[in-house]
Amino acid sequence: MRIKHGGVFVLISVFLSCAMAVFVSYIVIQLDRALAAPFGLPAESATFRVRPRQMGGVRGEALANIVGQIAGLLQKEGTTLVYVDSDYGIGLQDPTGFFASEPLAQGAYFTAERFNSPDAIALVRLNSPTYRMLMQGSTVVNGRVLPVQGVFGEGHPLYAPAQFYVYNFMSTTTIEGTYYFSRNSTAVREILTLLTSYGYTYNEVPFIQGAGSLLRDMYLVLMTAGIVFIGFNCFFAYFVILSRHRAVFHIHRRFGATPKALLAKLLAATFPSMCLGSLLGVTIFAMVFRDFLGRFTSAWVPIAFLASVAVSAFLLVVTFLSQRSGGAKEGRLC
Repeated sequence: MRIKHGGVFVLISVFLSCAMAVFVSYIVIQLDRALAAPFGLPAESATFRVRPRQMGGVRGEALANIVGQIAGLLQKEGTTLVYVDSDYGIGLQDPTGFFASEPLAQGAYFTAERFNSPDAIALVRLNSPTYRMLMQGSTVVNGRVLPVQGVFGEGHPLYAPAQFYVYNFMSTTTIEGTYYFSRNSTAVREILTLLTSYGYTYNEVPFIQGAGSLLRDMYLVLMTAGIVFIGFNCFFAYFVILSRHRAVFHIHRRFGATPKALLAKLLAATFPSMCLGSLLGVTIFAMVFRDFLGRFTSAWVPIAFLASVAVSAFLLVVTFLSQRSGGAKEGRLC
């Protein structure tokens, strides 16, 4: 059986595969964050989200005093802190050298003196905007020129798609954000008490949030609605194409073809176009978002391709069955 409009099938699959690539890549990234301990920290670690009760929070000398006390408590207990601020940076206080053995693409890791200094210094993420602005050992971060100690790639535990650089926590200009502690030590409770005394609130975040948290994700709900909308449009396009082939199906039925045989021939005739369109769509998406997705690309590309082909075939089967049942009396398909 030959089906016309093969190019249309390819085009439909391209749009559907792009949508599936967005959907699948988002789920893969969110599952990676939900099921794995972030930044390679141990499972007994603790995570807290800190916010000021009033807009603005603490600034100036009071901020420097708080940061100094936090660093002292971490040093005393030997607890590592990974602090994700509200911008694109990661503040790091590593008194035990937890990340010291991790290889860097260029340069060297922070020394103990750097961690205890209020002068800012940075590690920048490879191929990030801060990396592209790197000149003569310095880069620009929020209007400040920072000396760069080293460069880390996507294999490093501190790699995160949304963060561009890592700096010594002692140089931070804000204390609002998410705090990842390597262990739930006495120092952590003292730090939270300290932050509360300066007008900040905190709430503990489950370190491994689980896949159930995805169901409450508004972005996932919107993406799901988008997939349903695109799927409906693909169904409508298939419906129009098959309607134009009703005479072909009728002739096959006249010569003894069963509905199952017709469906098998239809899938066989359109399967190459579906595969080609899905491959093109996923490839285009991967090329456009290659820098952002990083190490997740290898995980979701085959999944997105297979999902797109499966959804395309499913929609075609549903369209065939709906036309057969809805148009049997008119001889539309069979």
